Amino acid sequence: MVATREGERVDIFTTNHSTRYGQLIQSVDNNGNVKFIRSNTNNEGTEEVAVSLRGHVCPQNTSYITLGAGSAFTGDWQDTLDYGTVNIGIKSDVDSAIDGLEIQWAHNIDGHIDEKDVFSITANNGKVFTFGPARRYVRVMYTNGTEPQTLFDLETTLRRVFVKTSSHRVQDPVITEDDAELVTNIPKIQTVDGTYQNVSDNYPMPVKDSDGSHRNAANSIFGDRYIGTRVPTIATQFQYSVPTDALVFDTITTGSYNMSNYMLNIHTGTSSTGHIGVQTKEYLRYIPGYEAYAFFTVIFNTATADTSQRVGIFDYDDGNGNGFFLGYEGTTFGITRRRAGTDYFQEIDVNTVFPSNIGIYNPTLGNVYKISYGYLGFATIHFEVMLPHGGFIELGSIEYPNSSNITHIANTNIPIRAEVTNSGNTTNISLSMGSLSGGIVDGGGRDPMVRWFSFAGDTTNINAGTTTLFHFRNKEIFNGLNNKISSQLSFISSSTDGVKNVAWTIIKNPTITTPGTWTDINTSDSIMEYSTDTISTIGTGSLMIPWKMAKIDRFFEDVTQYILKLNPGETSVFRVTSSASSDVDIGLRWKELF
Repeated sequence: MVATREGERVDIFTTNHSTRYGQLIQSVDNNGNVKFIRSNTNNEGTEEVAVSLRGHVCPQNTSYITLGAGSAFTGDWQDTLDYGTVNIGIKSDVDSAIDGLEIQWAHNIDGHIDEKDVFSITANNGKVFTFGPARRYVRVMYTNGTEPQTLFDLETTLRRVFVKTSSHRVQDPVITEDDAELVTNIPKIQTVDGTYQNVSDNYPMPVKDSDGSHRNAANSIFGDRYIGTRVPTIATQFQYSVPTDALVFDTITTGSYNMSNYMLNIHTGTSSTGHIGVQTKEYLRYIPGYEAYAFFTVIFNTATADTSQRVGIFDYDDGNGNGFFLGYEGTTFGITRRRAGTDYFQEIDVNTVFPSNIGIYNPTLGNVYKISYGYLGFATIHFEVMLPHGGFIELGSIEYPNSSNITHIANTNIPIRAEVTNSGNTTNISLSMGSLSGGIVDGGGRDPMVRWFSFAGDTTNINAGTTTLFHFRNKEIFNGLNNKISSQLSFISSSTDGVKNVAWTIIKNPTITTPGTWTDINTSDSIMEYSTDTISTIGTGSLMIPWKMAKIDRFFEDVTQYILKLNPGETSVFRVTSSASSDVDIGLRWKELF
């Protein structure tokens, strides 16, 4: 049974499906169940009935009479107390006035309107609006636009039970005149002081992931959920001194650098062609299918015409450089992709980077930046800046997939670099960096790109004193290209047979006094070459590793943990010292970090 108000005149459907009219009387049977019985007007007695709650068209707020230009239809107030839904269908062959459809609500009918919903109706666009009664009384008013109608269809129906809200096809555009049902959910987070706050830009939903980027729910460029850690191959900071063993500088005319406030500062000077660039000696090594990243902190100079200020993961490479960077090109801030010496610039509006309730992003203040990318030739590149409350927000991206038939860069081995350049400007442009880091996100610890090579020296009889056995060098040019691959010594084996102890040393970058003949380890596959007749002194070289052996001795040692690397153009010399003659030999195994 369906309950309704006692005493209301309703349609009644009896068991023989005939329809009768009468009054309802509510009663309660011996079991406490509520029932409705009919008392008809013909004094035929009473019977238990089922009640149908039928809606009806509201004639006071329905009209099919066309309106002239600027004319209006005004309905009468309708009591909605016994109804659950008010439905309004409307169609006109001309536009309504602005906000021409008004659904007015009032708590009484003394002429006061408590609230109203207003809509603009466009020509030949039928609309349906569904409301739960906001007040006891409802009235519909419609004002026509500037053209007379030849079609007007306004129908208001009152439904005793809830009906489905207005429908909207998925493919249709959503506009402000669409009827809608508001459903909102505002999650809360617990803050450090123990209170709960609505999630917002100031109180973001925490996302924990190994990369710390808070981007795309901790998904990598390739859509993988991060389960690995960042593995840096480059890391430098400037708290004690400028690490010239890790950085290389290139300057033109008045370019210079210094360190202050625990930051590295580079300056163009006042020459119209002043320039300085600084980059890491180490190159970020990309592995296919992994995400590569670079973090750095930067304070840019005020934007100035006829200058450039750039920071990122890129190089110059004799005009054939590659990579990605951000900064000012003259007075315009943006992001850039460089491929084989050609730059592709994309402007960024700094006023729209941060959400409006946080403030304006200001590149001339200290900020933390991140560039992340995949290669495989065509993956996306993301540029991000840290928000004041933590987490990163995107500055911009280069959506490269499905956009070209050439790879986005021509070489994936790239240093982190910063540079400032005057190209006509004669004021000093300065840029400051606090620290930098770069590497890959590694989930497995395997390194499928490494190439392994070995070298076994002949047994050599040495005399008392110091003897140079051989030099090793990482080539500057490999297969006709500027080499950017490093090598790392992993294993050493050696033996001695003599009457006195033997001391070994490996010196990095000795001063070569007499160049000798160099022999490739493997011409097509290896970046390394060696020489047995080159002569050198320690000079400005540095000791990589020493070890000592007994007069008759042997050993095999894993030295991977010591990171004994040679970058392109660097040389090492192997020397042995004894106070008497001895037979010595040595074997090496290293990896080349392709």
